[in-house]
Amino acid sequence: MGYIVSDEIEALSLEALEKWGLDSTLEQIVEECAEVIKAVKVYQRTDKGSDMDLVIEELADLRVAIDRGLCSFTSREQVYESYYASVSKLIKGLRE
Repeated sequence: MGYIVSDEIEALSLEALEKWGLDSTLEQIVEECAEVIKAVKVYQRTDKGSDMDLVIEELADLRVAIDRGLCSFTSREQVYESYYASVSKLIKGLRE
């Protein structure tokens, strides 16, 4: 199967879970989602080129938080199953 969460990211995510706990991971996901929303709204309202870096930065932060969450809740097999089920829905939607 392809890359979703590398071994190194999984190890860091599990270390963060042990150090800060599940509640911290969940709070981080919520905060990062809010920051992505804010950055996208700023991008949509302004000169689009100047704010793209902020959108990318916030998406990267969200990705790290999501990886932490995925490693906190599930086994790698469950992550792959869920990810590929979502990709299958995308493919189906594109083909309709």
